[in-house]
Amino acid sequence: MTAPRDRREISPSGFASYDRVPSRALDSEDEYESVVFERGDLRDVDAADVRLTDVALESVDLRGASLPRLAIRDGLLVDCDLSNARWPGASLVWATFQRCRATGFDLTEANLRHVTFRECKLDFALFRFARCETTTFADCILVGADLSGAMLSGAVFEDCDLVDVDLSYAQLDGADLRGSRVEPARGVGGLRGARIGAGQLVNLAPAMAAEMGIRVEPDDAADLGVGDARDA
Repeated sequence: MTAPRDRREISPSGFASYDRVPSRALDSEDEYESVVFERGDLRDVDAADVRLTDVALESVDLRGASLPRLAIRDGLLVDCDLSNARWPGASLVWATFQRCRATGFDLTEANLRHVTFRECKLDFALFRFARCETTTFADCILVGADLSGAMLSGAVFEDCDLVDVDLSYAQLDGADLRGSRVEPARGVGGLRGARIGAGQLVNLAPAMAAEMGIRVEPDDAADLGVGDARDA
């Protein structure tokens, strides 16, 4: 068993001394510890209850990989392709995803604790009913992502694109979205208690009006009788 990792080392330099091995096929209930997998092809792999501890994955192709209940602790994924990967019920603790392509990435009902996504493409990703504690999204594209029912209290979104996201029944109390583009397609009420900037409120106004059933129509001076008043 390795010694506990310094949490500040969740970066490539923290794994420099580890054995580097080509990625290999994963089978259900496999366990790996203190290794670096690089430039492997794990497309469409199907394996449940895999455990990765103190492990880095670099430039690994995980497109379409089905890894239900995957457990990662002290993990780093750099330049990996997670497009349409399915990790329902995953447990991610002290994990960093950096420059990963993750279109349609499915983390439904996953548990995330101390997780960072940095410079990741997460468009149309699924975080439905995920529990996210101390989670950071930095410079990420989340266009069309499904965050419905997700618990994101205290999450931080730095310079992210959150256009057309679904926030239905999401909980973002205490989340910090300042500096991000926030234009939800549904569930703007999920932002209750979140922190936004004054400029963001303008972009949110149409969604907030729709959520409250407010009809926004163009002003018409004639209908308001303004012209008649002036003539009098």
